[in-house]
Amino acid sequence: MCEEWNTFENFYKDMGSGYLPGLTLDRIDSDGDYCKENCRWVSQKEQQRNRRNNAIVESPWGRITIAELSEKSGINRQTLESRHYRGWKDSDLLRPVTVTKRHFPKEDTE
Repeated sequence: MCEEWNTFENFYKDMGSGYLPGLTLDRIDSDGDYCKENCRWVSQKEQQRNRRNNAIVESPWGRITIAELSEKSGINRQTLESRHYRGWKDSDLLRPVTVTKRHFPKEDTE
């Protein structure tokens, strides 16, 4: 945390005007300090997307989290996560999976 924020008055002077109920303080660069230049007020949803343990993938919408990719593509988040952690290339994550005969049990031909 920056030294200026050791008093609430200084913190409020820097960040108070952007606060709205329901927002949380977020560091833009999660490796950086808590200071005016590196902090912003965001929703809880956006806060969760700025965590280091989120998988970031390349997509038609740029570099985004898998949760964002799910929202934009309409593909279930767990499906995308499973594909990602199985080693699928980012460019293949949105690819439809085709069902072939091998997915169905063989028919009895008596």
